[in-house]
Amino acid sequence: MVTRAHRSSRDLYGPHGRHLVYVSVAAGIAAAGAVAFIAGTGWSWPLFAWGLGAGVLGIVCNEIVAKLLRAIISPVTVDDRERIKAKRAKQRLLVLPASAGTGVAVGIVAGASGTPWPDLLLTAFVVVFEMVFPLMLVLRAKRLVALTRARSS
Repeated sequence: MVTRAHRSSRDLYGPHGRHLVYVSVAAGIAAAGAVAFIAGTGWSWPLFAWGLGAGVLGIVCNEIVAKLLRAIISPVTVDDRERIKAKRAKQRLLVLPASAGTGVAVGIVAGASGTPWPDLLLTAFVVVFEMVFPLMLVLRAKRLVALTRARSS
């Protein structure tokens, strides 16, 4: 039963937020399966693998950006390190299934349709929004942290 507290909760990393993400991923995979069943023209394992690989690339990019940010911020206290480590563990519970599930769904559509366009679009999306923009933001964060530390010295 969904209560008012559940609806008003904005904690995406809590159990209700994770449940929503997991259901969404499953629905996306099911929808891709339906599209493949209805409009599929055959099957291509390489195109399916490409889609899955793009999802895995999203996971790898996310890990790299998170490690770079941790290195820039460099938490000083043990409590800060533990808090960041716990939060990152919760984030991984969303990133891994969402990225992998998206890769599977796109791979299913590409594999069943025999066209690389879904894979190309997902790969471009991952490169731009999981690699290029986050790295630009990391560089900006690095400058801001350095500026803040210089002012406080």
